[in-house]
Amino acid sequence: FDPLTTAVADHTSDLDIWKAVLQLIDNQTRITPPSSKSIPPSYGGTPFQPLRKELAKSTFVDVGGFHDKYFKDKGWCSKTSEIYHNLCEGNGGDPLKGFTGMHSEDKIWAWLDDFQNKCLTDSLGKYFRTTKKGQTTTEAERQLDLFIKPRDTPKKEKHDMRDVRVVGELTSSKKQSRWLPKYIQLAIYIRDVFADQPTRRFVGI
Repeated sequence: FDPLTTAVADHTSDLDIWKAVLQLIDNQTRITPPSSKSIPPSYGGTPFQPLRKELAKSTFVDVGGFHDKYFKDKGWCSKTSEIYHNLCEGNGGDPLKGFTGMHSEDKIWAWLDDFQNKCLTDSLGKYFRTTKKGQTTTEAERQLDLFIKPRDTPKKEKHDMRDVRVVGELTSSKKQSRWLPKYIQLAIYIRDVFADQPTRRFVGI
């Protein structure tokens, strides 16, 4: 509790106090749950059971009105429609030509990178990826497959989690059994985003 009480006593900023709170919570949940034959005790260094409890009440799918609120009748809708029609015309009516059926993570990234370089040069955000561990500022050395940051973010030695807006995961596996581990992995990334951006209300994946 020392970092938190010190932050409060020294009248530090709200951001520093919230970081101390989140760090305290994180430390308290780093208790390895009882091992199970079916459930791994941890995933990526994060205890599995506490994480599942967090996700139970903080993850939402098919939220009513979400698409209309954030994606309908926006100033950029005409531009996205233009991009879509240009892709159709340039690919014989198939906007995803060359993408469908890809089973290599590197090839998927190459397609996305080529797409953004040709069609998204004016967008506010830009796709990024890491190719090895330790390329982000997160304390846990994890490799982040795909994420979006503001295009005008200054270039730094490491990608700062304070700049990350959206996270994603690239995988070549079609096995249904891989869904839960990938879901948990995305959840761990999102926890890192919330830790560095405590005023965020949600994170898209």
